[in-house]
Formats: sequence, structure tokens, C-alpha cells
Amino acid sequence: MIPRPEDWTLPSRGVIVIKLGGSLLLWPGLPDRLRRFLDWARSEGAMTILMTGGGEPANFIRSMDESHHMHRRISHDMAVRAMDLTSHCLAALMEPDLKVVDHFSEFADVWNRGMTPVLAPFRFLAEVDMQQANALPPSWRVTSDSIAARIAEFVKAHDLILLKSRDVPPGTSIREAVHLGLIDPMMPEIAAKVPRVISVNFRNPTAIARELLHQRL
Repeated sequence: MIPRPEDWTLPSRGVIVIKLGGSLLLWPGLPDRLRRFLDWARSEGAMTILMTGGGEPANFIRSMDESHHMHRRISHDMAVRAMDLTSHCLAALMEPDLKVVDHFSEFADVWNRGMTPVLAPFRFLAEVDMQQANALPPSWRVTSDSIAARIAEFVKAHDLILLKSRDVPPGTSIREAVHLGLIDPMMPEIAAKVPRVISVNFRNPTAIARELLHQRL
């Protein structure tokens, strides 16, 4: 079963960004569940860009920083490189369904080959985002969720889908999700230009996808 509300449909031939939480990388059920989820997105006509969290490699960098108080830019860049590493790990796990890319020009070729691109984000952040006036700050307040939101903004994705290991209460706003520890503190600001942010407890096959509201109704 693909978890989604009855009225949740993907934009036909539209771009969506799916961000896989790092906590799911060691889950034995991940490969089969993710294949079925990506097959569903493809059947809906969506052009999917997949991203993954830094998982245990990023946690190691965070622990190093806590112990040794490294320069913020150094620890941030290493944590993003951890996302590049987990991107390659996920692609190897899901071979041949996924293809790691580090530049947007590669998306179309991967889609045309019937595969899903997994974006390794370090190059984008270094070459594109850091040149912007509102570049993501080098801080632990910025995690892979905010990076995925920035990518979604850049590619004008209609949906950002967060695959998590937790449920979220119905009617939760993006700002409330920060207080629940579901997303990082920068996410409400970064995701403001993404039309729809959806959270799914990916471990639960009967979970309902929940839209994180941009403002409280």
C-alpha cells in the first residue's frame, strides 16, 4: 500500500523531490518499500529527484564537532559530503534503479533511461547555493531536510516528500513540526517557496501521508 490521503495526487510530468531520512538507511525493509514507492511515483507521471540524509556518517561528524569544536564551515561541509556518501550507498543498494548525479544537467538523461536520479548535493551547495544572497548557513540548524527544500525550490518542484521514521499528527504546520523534532529549525523559512511539503512514516505500511501546513489553519 502506498501511504497517501485519498486526495493526494502528484502533478503529471511535474518534478517532485523525495528526501529519504538517514534513519531509514539501515532498515532492512527499505529496498523493497522504496522500489514500490518510486514505481508508484513514476506511474503517476512524476519526474522524481531522490535525496538521502547523512545517516550515521553525518552523526559521526556531529560527534566529532561536539568533542573538538571544529570550524562551522568545515563541519558543515563534511556533513554534506556525508550525504554524498550515503547517496552512493543507497544507489548501490538499489542497483540498477538509481543513479547518483551531482549536477542538474544530468537529470533528463537519467529519467530517459527509466532510472531515478539521486542527487549528491555538495557540488550544488558549493557552486550554486553559496553564491546566493540567502545561501544556507553552515550550521547544524541546517540538516538534509532544509537542503532538500532548497533543491526543491531551485528545480521548482511542486512537492517535497519527506520519508521519515515517525508519524506526524494531522494538521501539523511546518513550524510545529520543528518543535516536534521532525524537521530542522531552518526548514520553515527554506520551504516557504515549495507549494507542498508532505511527511510519511515510511516504516509503517499503513501510515497516512500528512501535509505539513505552511501556516496554521
